[in-house]
This record gives sequence, C-alpha cells and structure tokens, in this order.
Amino acid sequence: MKFAKYLAENSVPEWRSRYVNYRGLKKLVKQASAAKSSAPAGSDSQDSLEGSSEALNSPPSAVAPKLHTRTSTVESGLHLQDDAEFLLALEEVQLGREEVAFFTKLDYEMRKADAFYRMKESDATRRLKDLHRQCDIMMQKEATGNEQAPRHTFLGPDHEGRQERFIIEDDEIVIPESANDAEHFAPLVKNPKHRLQKAFLEYYRLLELLKNFRIINQTSLTKILKKNEKNTGTQGDWYLARAKRLHLFVSNAVDELITQTETLFTKVFADGNRQHAMRSLRIPDVKAQDSGVVSWRTGFLLGMSLPPIILTLRKVFHDGFPDPNVTLILLVYGGMSIPILFLFMYALLLVIWARFHVNWVLVFELDPRDYLPPEGFSEFASVLFFLFSYTLYLALDDNILSFISLKWYPTILLVIILLIVLNPLDIFYRSSRSWFIRSAARIVFSGFFPVQFRDFFITDLLSSMTYMFVSLPVLVCSAVYDLDNLDAHCGFSKSWTVPAITAIPACWRLAQCLRRYHDTPLRHPHLTNALKYCLSLSVIFLSATAKITDSSVARGFWILFAILASCYAYFWDVWFDWGLFQRQNKNKYLRKVIVYPKWVYGTAICTNFVLRLSWVFLLSPNNWGLFQDARLLVYLQALMELWRRFIWCIIRMENEHTNNIGNFRAVTEVPLPFRVKIIPLTENAFANRKKKPRSGSRTGLSILVHRDPDPQEEDEDSMVEDDIVGEEHEFKPTSVIKT
Repeated sequence: MKFAKYLAENSVPEWRSRYVNYRGLKKLVKQASAAKSSAPAGSDSQDSLEGSSEALNSPPSAVAPKLHTRTSTVESGLHLQDDAEFLLALEEVQLGREEVAFFTKLDYEMRKADAFYRMKESDATRRLKDLHRQCDIMMQKEATGNEQAPRHTFLGPDHEGRQERFIIEDDEIVIPESANDAEHFAPLVKNPKHRLQKAFLEYYRLLELLKNFRIINQTSLTKILKKNEKNTGTQGDWYLARAKRLHLFVSNAVDELITQTETLFTKVFADGNRQHAMRSLRIPDVKAQDSGVVSWRTGFLLGMSLPPIILTLRKVFHDGFPDPNVTLILLVYGGMSIPILFLFMYALLLVIWARFHVNWVLVFELDPRDYLPPEGFSEFASVLFFLFSYTLYLALDDNILSFISLKWYPTILLVIILLIVLNPLDIFYRSSRSWFIRSAARIVFSGFFPVQFRDFFITDLLSSMTYMFVSLPVLVCSAVYDLDNLDAHCGFSKSWTVPAITAIPACWRLAQCLRRYHDTPLRHPHLTNALKYCLSLSVIFLSATAKITDSSVARGFWILFAILASCYAYFWDVWFDWGLFQRQNKNKYLRKVIVYPKWVYGTAICTNFVLRLSWVFLLSPNNWGLFQDARLLVYLQALMELWRRFIWCIIRMENEHTNNIGNFRAVTEVPLPFRVKIIPLTENAFANRKKKPRSGSRTGLSILVHRDPDPQEEDEDSMVEDDIVGEEHEFKPTSVIKT
C-alpha cells in the first residue's frame, strides 16, 4: 500500500488538517525534480533563498489553513525563533528555488503538526489530573460506605510543581472551619463509577489517537525526505536533525500518560487484574475481524427470501386479488416492509460513511469497542426480510397452513420481530439492540430528556415512515375484529385515528425542539425548526379534514400548506441540516469543508427538491392513467420518501462530522460525575486548621481539595472551578468528619 493511501486510511479524520500534508509535499518534490532535470548546469540559487525568506515571513494562512480559534495562541508560535537558522541551513546546502519551496513548506507542515500535538498533549495531561481527582473522590465515598478510609490518594505533583491533595489524617477527613473554605462532592449522576469508567475509556482512546498522530507524522517526514532524495538527489539529513528537536519527536509524555492510565484503570475498575483492564481499554482492530461468516449468513438468508417474494409478486401482478381482505393484509405488509427496507439502506449508509471516513461512531457517541458494523446491520435486515417474505407468502397461499387465519400472519410476524429485538439473552447483537431500545424510549418520552443527536436523527427517520404508521391501526383492528366487518368497526376512511397516529413522529420532533429551546433558550434554530413541524402537523390534519368532510375549501388549504411545508422543509434541509450555500468559501454554493465529490451535493440538492414534492402525485391518481389502484401509488410515494431520506442521511451525517472536524473533536467528551472546586489555601491556614468534634448528622461525604498556592495567586481570593456539569448541592460544613 502506498503511504499516501495508508495515511488517508489511518489518520484521524477530525484532525486531518493538522497532519503533514504529504500529498502536497509530493507535488513539490515532483516540481523540484522536473526543475532540476531541466535546469542548466551552474545555475545560481540565491534568488530562491530570497523567495524562501519571503515565504517564511508570510502569514501561515498563505501556506496552509489556519488552526482553530482555540489554537490561536499556538498558531503564533508556528514561526519559530530559529527561522534565521533555517535560512542559514538552506544557504549551506545550496538548493534550487523549487527545493527551497519544498523545504519551506515541509518546515511549516512540521511546525503545524508540532503545535497541534503540543496543544493536545497539554489537554491530555490536564484531563488525567481531573480523572485522578475524580478517582480519589469516588474511592473516598466508597470507603465512607465501608467505614474504612484509605490513607493515600492517587494524586501527585503536576508538571508545574503544584500539589493537589485531600487533607486526610488517620481516620479523619479534616475540613477548614470556614464555610467558604470547605468543599463537597455530591455525585451528579446515579452511577458515578460507570460514568467515570466511560470517561477513562474515551480518554484512553484519545491517548491512542495522539500516539498514532505522532507516529504517522514522524513517518511522513522520513518518507517524504527519502522521496525527495530519490528524485532530486538532495539529502535531507540536515533537516531531519532540525525536525528531531521538535516536541513531536522528543516528548514521551503521551507514553507516560498511557502507562499511568492503564495502572490507574487496573486498580480502580479491574481490581488489579491487568488483563481484564486491557481488554476493556484497548479497541479491537475492526479490519482484522473476520466478517466472512456474517456475510455468508446474510447472502444465504437473502437467497432463501427471493423465491417467496418472486411468487408473491407474481400473484399480485398476474392473478390479482379481488378479495378486499387480501388488500388490507397487503396494506399492513406494505407498512411493515418500510423499516425493513430502510435497514438495508442504512447498512449501505454505513458503507458510504466508512468509505469517505465519516466518523458516524463518534457522532452517535457509540463505544468504538462495541458497535454494530455494516455487516451486522445487513444480517439483521436479512433475518427480518426472511421472516417477512415467508409469512407474506403463507398468508396469500391458502393451501399451506390453512388452519391459520389470514389476519394472523402480520401479527405473528410482528410478535417474532419484537421477540428478536427484546430478547434479553446475550446473542444476536445484544448491546446494539439495547442501544436501540434505549433510544426508542428516549424518543417516546421526547421532551423529558436533554436531546442528543441520535434522538432527532432517528425521529427524522421515523417521520419519513408515515406509511408504516398508517398500517398500524389496520394491523390492530384486523387482530381484534373479523376482516369482513373491519370497516364497520374501525371506519378508517372517515376516522381521525389514522392522521392522529401519522402525526406522532412530528409531535416527537416538535417536543424535542421545544426541549432544546428550554435547555438553550435560542429562538433560532430551535423555534424556527419547531415551526417546520407545526407546518407538517397542519398538513396532516388538513389532509384528514379534506378526506373526511369532502370539503373543497379544506382541500385547497391542504394544498396551500403542503406547498409551504415542502418549501420550508427543503430550505431547512439544504441550509441547516446540510449546511450548504455558505458564503466566503472555496467550494461555491457548498461549504468550507466537504467530504464527498462536489457532484454528490448537486445531485442531492436537485433530488431532494423533486422528492419533497412527490405528494403531488397523490392529488389526482386517476388522471395519471398509470395505476388502476391508487393504493399502489401511495406505496410508491412512500418508497420515494424513503429514498429521499436516504440521500438526506448521507449529507446530514457528513455535516455533523465536519462540525467535529472544525472543533478537532475526535472522541466523546464525557462529563465527569463529581463537581470539583479547587480553593487556593495558604500553608499557614492549612497547618493551623482546627479539629472539632462532628455534631449532628451528615447526608454526604465532604472532601477538601487543597492546592498549594502559586506565588502569583497569593493575593487572589477567587475560586477556580473545574468540571461544572450539573447543579450545585447545598453543603453545611462541619469541622471534622470521621470516616
């Protein structure tokens, strides 16, 4: 495998702009090689050195993209103080203009990667200190419950010479007398240990990515220098010696952080069992896992499903079904086919995202150690499709299992699917099924939980499956009443039941928008997004009113609101969900960062507009002259909407991924379970604290985190607060708390 391809496959997508631009450097090597082969002998390179000096003094944006605003302080350090040394080195080796351009670009790329690595390493060091502190708090609280207090903590001196420690003497935790100096640590979640363990797993993932970042950039340097030497004959040992002074080469802090994290995780979460701890920490190589068996099972199930589907389609289009009962059953099966078909589409989505390095695992905040790959989705969909095809064929063939009534086959299929999804046994992707069940519960109770990306993403998918919701009341009524008298009991043609059920996904999305407005009171985009679903609800009920009352006025309002809702939804899809048509970017009519080829976005923009108006085909089906039964046209329109949602998902996920790229967010940011406040405390106050007997009862453990004062902070009375992730609990200090 060529190194450029290896770099694309193994680099962190969210950090890609911070890697050494290997492809760009390869182009400069080719230019230098071509110039050297065509240049006359004895040509002077002094002019090129002047050009290189101008390049070094130019702003970094002229050479490479700017760093994120968070790295602006680091960005100023890209032009190191040894630029003059670099120019002197160029003069000594007597390079041509193109070679000078190559080494100037290489120097900038290395310093860019080095600056980013410094920043991330510093963040990782601070994060480990926070995790240390959280472990101490948790161990103290657990020890309080066991009436045994540990006599040591995990905290140690940091790199700045400061020391953070709990004040622990014998079996007492001493707290200063002043209420303002006391600290309390009430857990902000019900299971703080589980939250802290998850934070450790994500932190360890970050360290692995940082280590990979360092190795790949080091390898890029050696590879490009060898390529330059091979093509131009210019040795790069002088620059390699210069580059090896960078922090990216000399620092081993990440390796030390990895060792400390493994040790701490083993002690706190694995009871000293290092083998068990490493199984939890390390991420298995997905590419090394054998998916051949899963693919074989998927192919086998699909092959077995084709004969009954072909025979069923032959019956439908060749023989016809004058029996209205069979038509109702086909309506139910049509609704059940929608989510099964989308499972296959979603498996294809995962393949597309993986092909273009869209980190959907991070966007959904899944555990990279345990998630359902595309092969698993395909297998799950194949199992459901296998059951669907055979129950449908048995329902339409009276000669097989004639003792089972026609109306029971959809119910049997639904029960089997529910048993598979709700199966508590640790088989058939249990963790993924549990994730889906939890997600479904969050959606059903939309508005009661803070909204996550998966909540509104899945609900948007459900809003495109209205045909499935239409078939649900038919399924329930067919199971309760006899098929011959179904319309008399349920009256679907003149009932508000169907539109009410159809409106459920839009109501969920509306509740989510209002909840997001409640959490972050911004009118835009939350209330403006809620308006979109209000229009959708208006279209649903105006359509039902026109159908029930046969009113031309209601029909006119339905068409008007359908046009408004379609245009508004299309505008929202393109501008906000996809983030396109941004101004002042190199990709005209698109956005600054794109992942797919440009034609993908143009195709999606046009296709989305056409499919958004697919409801027009339902206005007067008889005029089209293509379908004898309007119900078939309704089903085809449902398939068109499903295809539109498939295209929407491709770019919606990519847009969320580009947001992570802009923030350099490569791992899930897990809030820590305990609130921690660090109070500067002088040594005299620490030494002269008073011990008093504890009086009264206490409701929770209170622990003081003491930080030795910094000379620059001796006059400061302000409090430094870390990890603010929840409401603050009231604390009544006591002088001495015995554990």
